[in-house]
Amino acid sequence: MRPPSLLIPFLLLLSANAQDRTTEQGEAQITDPTTECTPYYYAPVSEAIAAGKFPPIWTPATIVQGDTNALAKYQSIQSQIPNIPPNGNQPGSLEGDWTGVTYPANDPNCWWTYTKCTTPKLPGLPPDLTAVPEPDTLGYGFDDGPNCSHNAFYDFL
Repeated sequence: MRPPSLLIPFLLLLSANAQDRTTEQGEAQITDPTTECTPYYYAPVSEAIAAGKFPPIWTPATIVQGDTNALAKYQSIQSQIPNIPPNGNQPGSLEGDWTGVTYPANDPNCWWTYTKCTTPKLPGLPPDLTAVPEPDTLGYGFDDGPNCSHNAFYDFL
């Protein structure tokens, strides 16, 4: 049996690790949605945002100046990206404000949120998988985020 003097620091270390929000393991151990949804500060990310190494929060993402790897990747796929403007009224709908949004009834872009469309209208794209073809098979599909209480959802599943 270990002496209690060694056991107490070990238990404190485990407890501190469970609440460490800077690691995937620590974050995964949080099961209370209120705790999980509480904002926290992670110095490397905050410093990178302040230094302009990430696009500003609540704006459409752009390639950060000087990121040659991202620029090269974008240039290699750019011709394959359809020229479809964001749905909604900008910039409001990018921030979740859908007030006064209208959309063509013919659903020109196969916007699932609007018409539940599952067959893309652009050539070369396969339709969404909406049924499990194997008999007696159960299939699940969900979009879990972004939502700060995803661990509670995973535990439920």
